[in-house]
Amino acid sequence: MKRKAEFLGVVPILALLSAFCWLFQSMPVSGSAGPLIRIRSEAVVLEFPSDTTVTHDVVSALLTVVRDDIRFAEDFLEHTLKKPVTVSWVGSASGTAPMFAKPGQVILNAAPPLTVKEAEGYKGRLAHEFTHLVAYECVKGTPPASVHEGVAVIVANRAVSASDHRVAAGLLASGRLPSLKQLLAMRYGNLGFDAIMMYYGNASCFGFIEGTHGHSVLLRLFKEVPDCSVLTDERVQEKLISLIEECTLTSLDRLEKEWHDFLRAVEVSQRYINSLLLREELDIDLYSLFWLSDRTGRKIDGEFLTEYTDLIDSIARYGAGEDSGVTEDDLRHRIEALREWATEMRSRIRGI
Repeated sequence: MKRKAEFLGVVPILALLSAFCWLFQSMPVSGSAGPLIRIRSEAVVLEFPSDTTVTHDVVSALLTVVRDDIRFAEDFLEHTLKKPVTVSWVGSASGTAPMFAKPGQVILNAAPPLTVKEAEGYKGRLAHEFTHLVAYECVKGTPPASVHEGVAVIVANRAVSASDHRVAAGLLASGRLPSLKQLLAMRYGNLGFDAIMMYYGNASCFGFIEGTHGHSVLLRLFKEVPDCSVLTDERVQEKLISLIEECTLTSLDRLEKEWHDFLRAVEVSQRYINSLLLREELDIDLYSLFWLSDRTGRKIDGEFLTEYTDLIDSIARYGAGEDSGVTEDDLRHRIEALREWATEMRSRIRGI
């Protein structure tokens, strides 16, 4: 789970994007609300599609993960959530965001987990989203994506004891790590390689700042960021850089040099670096596919999404040295086939 948290956390729920039809043993629930079954426990609410029944052990595991991740995020960010937390599985992979947070709620465009192991696999992933719930309560306006996704990745990593820096070190060694100014200016764009750079590059940078300047500095950066909803992109960038330089008493250029020197000391194998380059080759614009599907009403092939997530997992296992029977050429052939499949599917969805 650690390796997936380090390498695949950018798309934390994509492994559940395919449509699954799972049969659950029945259990009593506290009540239902509309199309959802609602299970309450203290300040936590779990919601499942009404056509599912849920085993006691899976619900218990989910409640433990949710409570643990809430406490972890609250303790790390030094803020206690004022509202109860609801986690909702809506039962399908429709929509452009497989997992997202809004005030007091995390919504997953996926079927609920079937086993305790699958339930426990949400650990850290939910801590990431709960970081955004904290932001809704204690941060004014709309924060830059670079800061809040970077810090959310840090919280998720710490929840499962994963490294903040391995991906960034691999990106630097491969020549794919953008400059610090570019990283700070990155916005939401897609679920692919740009997102890996934005999420993990910024997580490493802010983790480095915390390690060298203290946790209180990280919290100040998290909570005092400029408001993207009222400022131009250029002004947000200026104010964010000024805030970082004020908090660290270091120029951005100097900070970047120190951070890169630190990353060069992080051990990453050539095989791992190659896996990142393979991941870059796999960069399929899923956002546009989901958008086209929503706009036209034509579905994305479930088999395509399964192959996409399986391929990401295979690349990660290859980079970790876990799959000795798979070669880089094998993975590259699968990438080429999937890209051709995506092109054909785009044409079909457009009706061409």
